[in-house]
Amino acid sequence: MAKAPKSARPASGISNLRLISALLLAALIVVFTLQNTEATTVKLFLWSITTSRALTLFVVLVIGMAIGWLLRSLRSRKSAR
Repeated sequence: MAKAPKSARPASGISNLRLISALLLAALIVVFTLQNTEATTVKLFLWSITTSRALTLFVVLVIGMAIGWLLRSLRSRKSAR
């Protein structure tokens, strides 16, 4: 039986590390969500919305990531010209 080349073998150490990291991150997200269930009110101009603190922070995180992505893409377009 022929051995598979080294490049074709899965890197079990790295995949185990990724799995452990993903499980740890998922556990932290669950703990964070359970500890931040209090209702919070966000007001902007005439609008007012009441939602859980965890959801509010998640939305703020997504908005921040979107702004960062847009700024980076604009910068890369500007440098490509």
